[in-house]
Amino acid sequence: MDKILLGSVALQLLLTFVLMFWMGISRINAIKNKQVRFSEIALSTDKYPQQARQIANAFANQFQMPLIFYFGVVLSLIYGYGTTNNLEILLAYSFVALRYIHVFIHTTNNNLIWRLNIYFVGVLVLIAYLVAIFYRIIF
Repeated sequence: MDKILLGSVALQLLLTFVLMFWMGISRINAIKNKQVRFSEIALSTDKYPQQARQIANAFANQFQMPLIFYFGVVLSLIYGYGTTNNLEILLAYSFVALRYIHVFIHTTNNNLIWRLNIYFVGVLVLIAYLVAIFYRIIF
């Protein structure tokens, strides 16, 4: 079961790396297409086109809640003694799926209401995941 749990980590890392490369490409294209000059981005990324900023913000978001997710996975693997259960796996994959949906919304229409709702559901799933881990470890 622990190897299955690591699949959710791999998917979250894949999302992060895809966003990183996409961000780089979008920034390079903005410079090539003269949408922004080097002097305008030397100290701030605010001058990049909206799409490039959306991708960059989505990338930056992968270093917020997902860090807590990674912490939960580490706890589960270290203190769980190989007893990861189906509920934890379901919650882990659900959290990652919600991150993918959040990124999709963030980098397309950026509908704030949808984004906030997905974010909130992701927070609840992450909390449930951590509670499940702590419950299994403590009891």
